[in-house]
Amino acid sequence: MKQASTYLTAEELIELDRHAKARGLSRAAMIHDLITDFLRTRTARPRRVSTFDFGGPVDPDERRRIIGEAYERRADRR
Repeated sequence: MKQASTYLTAEELIELDRHAKARGLSRAAMIHDLITDFLRTRTARPRRVSTFDFGGPVDPDERRRIIGEAYERRADRR
């Protein structure tokens, strides 16, 4: 394992310690568990990103219209 450090406000530190104590964990173990859970949930379900082929340069208003229509069609299929 490697070491990392961060800065927390006094209030954040109090809350962190309170939650850690309630779970019978040290501050370091609580931080480690929180980060592990966060990374597991973030990588478990990658979000699908839509791609659009505008067929060339399109002004911002036209781009919004095209994307809006695509999302409406998608909503209609549900």
